[in-house]
Amino acid sequence: MIRSGAGLAYLAMIEEERLELMTPHLRSLAGDEWPTREKSIKQARLDYQNLGFVLADQVFHLAIRAVATPVIAKSSGRIFTLSCAGPVATSERLRNEIGPKLTLLAKNLQTTTMILT
Repeated sequence: MIRSGAGLAYLAMIEEERLELMTPHLRSLAGDEWPTREKSIKQARLDYQNLGFVLADQVFHLAIRAVATPVIAKSSGRIFTLSCAGPVATSERLRNEIGPKLTLLAKNLQTTTMILT
């Protein structure tokens, strides 16, 4: 969860209290990488707040960049994520082109209650 765009998108949108409850488990999973992963989570939360999506730039692998956003099903409140990742996208393209389109797709899905239940 802490090494993927989709996981970071989920962590970016949950309530602070829920994140605090999950933190001990996330810290134990991350081990020595926790300081780096904790920074990624904090940055993801800022990105989501400011951009509506999360940039996961080289989080999983140095050659992989990703963008992700959560989708909340209106009928059930379940959380889904949409992500787009690959080795060829630049950070600028993710931020300026792909991220906004992914966010628009998420908003469209959220209004279509028959799809997400």
